[in-house]
Amino acid sequence: MAPWSIELMDCFVSSKPALETFFAPAAYNKLLSTLFPVDTLFSILPQVHHHD
Repeated sequence: MAPWSIELMDCFVSSKPALETFFAPAAYNKLLSTLFPVDTLFSILPQVHHHD
């Protein structure tokens, strides 16, 4: 996983309350799942954690 994508995720997580002020939570979740599909994340994460 590229460092910039991790930073982008951190940014989204930290700005979640602010974003939810502008978007309904459902819209935010839809946006998030469009940018970071859950199945893609779970297929990537194991590779990141077991990278030795």
